[in-house]
Amino acid sequence: MNRTFKTRRQTSFMPNYIVLSLLAFFALAPLVILGFNALKSTAEVAQNPLGPPSGLLFSNFPKAWQMGDFATTTRNSAILVIGTVIGELTLGGLAAYSLARLNPRGSNL
Repeated sequence: MNRTFKTRRQTSFMPNYIVLSLLAFFALAPLVILGFNALKSTAEVAQNPLGPPSGLLFSNFPKAWQMGDFATTTRNSAILVIGTVIGELTLGGLAAYSLARLNPRGSNL
């Protein structure tokens, strides 16, 4: 009983990991820089826009909230989302009921 087995060549996933790592870096680097710049003063952003902050300046967030009028924006978004969800659930429920109870053309396919 002499069996010959083919040797299976193992493929290396290292090129895949390198490409995926580069893509992850290019996707996450702008978010990290955004976080860094959110915690800097205006002078520090002008001096070092890509580096980490020397000191954390959390007072930027309430100032941006007031200047951007985010309270109104958040309220308007909540109203829009609630209205959309109610409408979608209503129309989806009506469509599901009609498809379950009626026998439309093509239902036996």
